[in-house]
Amino acid sequence: MDRRTALVVTTTATRTAATTAGFVGTLASSVLLSTSTTPAVVTLAPSTQEQIQGQGQLSQENVGIVHRVDNRNDGGDGGGDPPSSFLELNNQDGTSPIVSIPRVGYSLFKTSPEQTERCTLLALLSGVVHFDLATQYNNTEQVNTALQKYWHGGRHNVRRHLQQRETPGLLAVMEQTYQRQQQQQRPMNSPFYRFLPNSNYNCDDPISLQKGKNRNRRRKELFLSYKISNEEQSTDPGRVERAIRRVLDALQIDYLDMVSIHSPLTDANTRLETYRTLLELQQQGMIRTVGVCNYGCTPLQEIERAGLSLPVVNQIELSPFNTHSDVVQYCNDHDIAVCCAPWSRLSSIDGPTQQWDVLSKLAQQKQMTKAQVLVRWALQKGYLCVPRSASASKVERMAIAENSYGGVVVNNRPTFRLTTTEMRLLDTLNVNYKAGKLGRKDGWTDSDVTGPEWDPTDAV
Repeated sequence: MDRRTALVVTTTATRTAATTAGFVGTLASSVLLSTSTTPAVVTLAPSTQEQIQGQGQLSQENVGIVHRVDNRNDGGDGGGDPPSSFLELNNQDGTSPIVSIPRVGYSLFKTSPEQTERCTLLALLSGVVHFDLATQYNNTEQVNTALQKYWHGGRHNVRRHLQQRETPGLLAVMEQTYQRQQQQQRPMNSPFYRFLPNSNYNCDDPISLQKGKNRNRRRKELFLSYKISNEEQSTDPGRVERAIRRVLDALQIDYLDMVSIHSPLTDANTRLETYRTLLELQQQGMIRTVGVCNYGCTPLQEIERAGLSLPVVNQIELSPFNTHSDVVQYCNDHDIAVCCAPWSRLSSIDGPTQQWDVLSKLAQQKQMTKAQVLVRWALQKGYLCVPRSASASKVERMAIAENSYGGVVVNNRPTFRLTTTEMRLLDTLNVNYKAGKLGRKDGWTDSDVTGPEWDPTDAV
């Protein structure tokens, strides 16, 4: 049996009543849109119509391989129930407990220390429970400041702090997003509910349990993923362990839900020994599961040849413009979940301008933001994703809620589902747009990039 089984999430009877108010459909206007039952119509260019209809299917190089997930709800056709909010993973050793990863997280990539606390609090208020952290992001201390507010008072305390600087309208959208996500029942055997006496436990209830127990239960409700830098990779197990302990101390926690190697841009021996140490720390309970980032097929095969358990997740720079079909196929064949790295610079002058315009038109016609289209594309492909947004402007703060699971999936808006035709349209946008051309740096520096065709998945 495939070790990854998507959890079937049911919808409560109150969903329809709670969602009739609609949701913010565009970042620029921040205007509440009523729910619509009329799907948006996307007009395809004649050349695209010919490509889709003339041969009956797209060529393999243009089609992103769908990551195999049992019980996937949408399957890319926009029909059926929303994609489940959790992806259930077994550790590769076959003996460790199942880990349930929230499909849509929030990344602190490119978030300045000055904005990090505010961004984290806004994400928590919006119902986000999966956070993507890294040494290279240089904002762990500020994340901890926000988390301490959550540990000690739950969402009530988070809301109280945000009320001092956010508008009532923005807070209302955050609350609405959270409530929508809560309408999807969480899996009883997930790490978030496994330890709770019943599914109706309220982590915000200050009377239900003692303060210390509330903090422990709130910790178990979050999925904290951390990426160690190239400098922290080492053939010395003690050095790697000290790096992990520094993170635990900085966040004032006892374990991390996942630790990943941020990039393969060291040497084979260093990569493998670092990975081996992470597996040992997993057995000690400091780490719940181990992943990698930006790994192409070669470094993944190194792990396999070494006889080590394969990672449960490989986070790569994945979008309709660079589908990494070879890496996704390898992960699919070896039961490694694929996660889209935080999207960045796609709309810049260095990005795939022509293809981005097509996605932008699709978003406009569906009354979605461009980021929401990307999140929805990832979900319907079966991927995890960790979108990001800053907090300097109201538009950016609103995006934190809009790009969450509750903002993209649970909103009773049929237009938010991408149809088969729309998914095929996005599949035609793949041009294998490399990281060197895009100019983003997530796990590497300028000195690693050798030219516009450079990509971390090809560098090893």
